[in-house]
Amino acid sequence: MGNKQARALSRPKDHAVQAVCDRFELSVSYAPPSLRLTLRTDLSARTRVELEITRLFLEQGGQHWYWTMLELAAPVAPLGDGTMGLTLEYSVDELDAKGLASYRSLKRSMGLRMAAAPSVETRIALNAPAREHQFGLCNRGLSGLAVRIDPSRHYLEQEATIALPLSAAAMAKLDIAS
Repeated sequence: MGNKQARALSRPKDHAVQAVCDRFELSVSYAPPSLRLTLRTDLSARTRVELEITRLFLEQGGQHWYWTMLELAAPVAPLGDGTMGLTLEYSVDELDAKGLASYRSLKRSMGLRMAAAPSVETRIALNAPAREHQFGLCNRGLSGLAVRIDPSRHYLEQEATIALPLSAAAMAKLDIAS
């Protein structure tokens, strides 16, 4: 098989379907002990969105690092009110347990040592489409009011910050330097 034929077989056959997105709204609320995230959008069903929840912590050397509490890709589905989107709810204990696991991984691999407790300011970022461009064709046809355009790609993104206290269980397990 020649190079031209192999390249033709490995590339997607269909170009991106034209998609219009005028609505991509993220709302975040905290009612102890749970964090609730709601996305409302006009993207088509099963479009995957990527969610990341992080907070910062200070290392003894003075550098700030991300305490990653959640990284998730989830499909958009119909909501009860006739719109598309997704609703997720997580307890603070669950999120901090995942954040503690990511910190321990950094500590093991890089020898980090926390100088102070992680910040209460928590950053929530939501992006769609979650997958990378395939040969530059993936979402070239994406347009609408909610779409952000930069020279390399078209994308949807929403961010929110909320004050989320560190759970007592996670605080007890931290080895904060004195």
